[in-house]
Amino acid sequence: MHTVAFMNVRRVTIRGWLEDRVEGQIWYYRLPVVLMLLWFLNGYMTEWHYESIFYGMNLGFHEAGHAAFMWSGNRMLTIAGGTIFELAIPLVAGAYLLVRQRDPFGATVCTFWFGTALVGSGIYAADALDQALPLVSPFGPVDAGSHDWTSMLMRVGKLSRAEEIGGSMQAAGKVVMVASIAAGLGILWLMARPRASSTPTGLWDSAEEARLAAHLRGEKVRREHDERRRKRMTEEDRLREFLDR
Repeated sequence: MHTVAFMNVRRVTIRGWLEDRVEGQIWYYRLPVVLMLLWFLNGYMTEWHYESIFYGMNLGFHEAGHAAFMWSGNRMLTIAGGTIFELAIPLVAGAYLLVRQRDPFGATVCTFWFGTALVGSGIYAADALDQALPLVSPFGPVDAGSHDWTSMLMRVGKLSRAEEIGGSMQAAGKVVMVASIAAGLGILWLMARPRASSTPTGLWDSAEEARLAAHLRGEKVRREHDERRRKRMTEEDRLREFLDR
């Protein structure tokens, strides 16, 4: 019963959870990273095929995905493996930073990276019909069958909607990038803002903490009362035993 009452007051809020992880970190060391991401975002918003530092990373993991799935023996899975790796690696890295390294700011940078991968994959998908983009492959000569998205969309019967699908992916990627920068700025604000002394852990709501304190005081009073009562009963039992003799 007491355990349930204790668990009920440990109401974790997103803000408190984040404050626990950014406590003691210096916001202005990370501000240049946000400014750099804003510079990249402007490029992605204003240029059709913008290439930031994430472009080479995305390309490298894309080709690594082909190699990783090549051993499955499934041609379509091998083709899709490039895009799977390109999109999954930033998410895995972000999850690792958030959960294992307790670094939510680093996770927002990985989220921006994921947005760039979405945009790049969208550009590639939109090119499935025209195949105007220059293709790169370390696994052999490049021909018309080397275009990943041409093969994938033909397999599901959606090749005629290549531009629509690619455009949706690019739009989603840009939304993700904007959201990641907003989240990063919010985390920097939490780093810069002094925490209230009344809630040092950032986990408990003050009203619920007060109720817990009142509950614990009541429990202490009840235990002391029961202890005094047991002592009195013991003395009375001894007196009764003496008189019986």
